[in-house]
Amino acid sequence: MKASLILANHVEQQGNVVSLLSAGVDRALVPEGHPGPYLVNLGLALFLELEGTEPTRVTLLFELRHRGGAVTTVTVPDPQGSGSPVSIPLRLGPLVVGATGGDEVADGRTRINLGASMANFAIAELGAYEWVAVVDGVDVASAAYHVAFTRQPPQLAT
Repeated sequence: MKASLILANHVEQQGNVVSLLSAGVDRALVPEGHPGPYLVNLGLALFLELEGTEPTRVTLLFELRHRGGAVTTVTVPDPQGSGSPVSIPLRLGPLVVGATGGDEVADGRTRINLGASMANFAIAELGAYEWVAVVDGVDVASAAYHVAFTRQPPQLAT
């Protein structure tokens, strides 16, 4: 199994095609002096390649972990737009993937591309985090993420 997890400012998905805006985001800067929780906008894109083409069930989990490894739980508006909040860690599945699932199948492998944007989710603390994609209990991809104060430029005398 191969996997890549990419963070972006905005992610959209149509079928197996994922579009990224400002891919490679690794931090959220929040105004200095404001107490948490901090509202953050972020998109996640997962590109997953599984061995075999037969339909199979997989469970996908997105976790936000402190750099020390502890899983952080946050609530975000539903990326699919239902209006109901969802919780991170975000569990998807079991998903049926493979030849009959509409996924790209070639060279004896199944390729799955998933993406979601999350607007205005709250992170309680500043610090270093890691987004981790977990498939059937196994960490398959991760991306570093930081929440930090932005430094305001000094005001010029007028």
